[in-house]
Amino acid sequence: MVEGAPYCCNDGCEVVGHQKDFKVCPRCKIARYCSDACQKQDWTAGGHKGTCGTYVSLGKDKHIL
Repeated sequence: MVEGAPYCCNDGCEVVGHQKDFKVCPRCKIARYCSDACQKQDWTAGGHKGTCGTYVSLGKDKHIL
């Protein structure tokens, strides 16, 4: 039985859980976060702001990432 995994995209976050319980970035639909605070931190300091647009411009083709 799998107890969970670290799906939060915010570097340094140690929260583990099931993928379905993590929020998905509303823009790219790829990055996952355990909380609004982690999402905000990754957007401003973690670099997701710069990569999010790249994911969107790729047409959300998740299998190539």
